Amino acid sequence: MPLDSGVGSRSVRQLTTILLFGPWLIISWRLLEAGRFTLGFAALCAGLLIAVLSVGGNLLGIGCAAWYASVFALSWQAPGPRPLNPIDHGALILGTVGSYVLVQWCYRQGRSTVVIAALLLALGLIISRLSGEAGSPGWMVEFFRDTMGMSEGSALIATVVVRKAVHFAFYGIMALLAAAIGSRLTFDIRRTMAFATFWTLAHAAFDELRQNQTPNRTGTFVDVVLDLMGVAFALLLWYRHQNRATSR
Repeated sequence: MPLDSGVGSRSVRQLTTILLFGPWLIISWRLLEAGRFTLGFAALCAGLLIAVLSVGGNLLGIGCAAWYASVFALSWQAPGPRPLNPIDHGALILGTVGSYVLVQWCYRQGRSTVVIAALLLALGLIISRLSGEAGSPGWMVEFFRDTMGMSEGSALIATVVVRKAVHFAFYGIMALLAAAIGSRLTFDIRRTMAFATFWTLAHAAFDELRQNQTPNRTGTFVDVVLDLMGVAFALLLWYRHQNRATSR
């Protein structure tokens, strides 16, 4: 079901679109002003845009993606480049008012859609926080070394293995949730898979690009490939499940 189904008249949809785009424009300007509009955030926005377009998204759908990018940026930048000023409060008000279309659409789809959308949002916000210093592997090395009694070398190896496994599983789960949302936007399986792939790729690109700009962290193309392997595995399972469901 398209996002604009049941939203209201054309004028209401246009106003809602403006309210959804408003926060992104304000926050992007603030990031540019502070010199923090990074390549990673640009990659995130581009990936989200492609994901929405892949399921035939209209301007309202793009506005919803812009609203999500705004929430992502607020979480990533918290407490922000500088204290909130009236412009920032205006962005928050615009986003709160405009986001009703997302809540309304989710409820029209059923409770399961509300849960799935909330989980997808939560995973994105986890990436926004842990892609920086908060996601440093130091605490895990200390856990394996001090708590598990491993040597320094063994602790480092265990940390790498666990973190790579988490990468694979985390982005696979995100892809499944994105596919569940995409399947409610279009009945085309290939479009749904494209939506899920670009949605997760947008976050993977942001994650690694931000790590490259964070002290004591290193983002690599290998990790992006590993993330996409998790996405491919998850979507393969989803695709086979969809085929079995339709053949019954």
